[in-house]
Amino acid sequence: MGIDMSVLDIGGGLPGGLRKRDKFLEVCESIRLGTDVHFPETSGVQLIAEPGQFFVTSAYALVTQVIGKRRRDVLVDGA
Repeated sequence: MGIDMSVLDIGGGLPGGLRKRDKFLEVCESIRLGTDVHFPETSGVQLIAEPGQFFVTSAYALVTQVIGKRRRDVLVDGA
């Protein structure tokens, strides 16, 4: 294509959290296989990723307080 690329930024959105560890490793392996084929070490291309979601997903919790409830009746006649 005639492009002399020195940096490949694959972005973010990597799955995070303890329950998604296997998925994360699967994604990493796919990235590694693809970059090994298309951008081998001898190409000099640097790979940049943004794994923020992976690192912070299990680092937070949501705590809320219910301040009110409302009952709502719904009629479904099936017609």
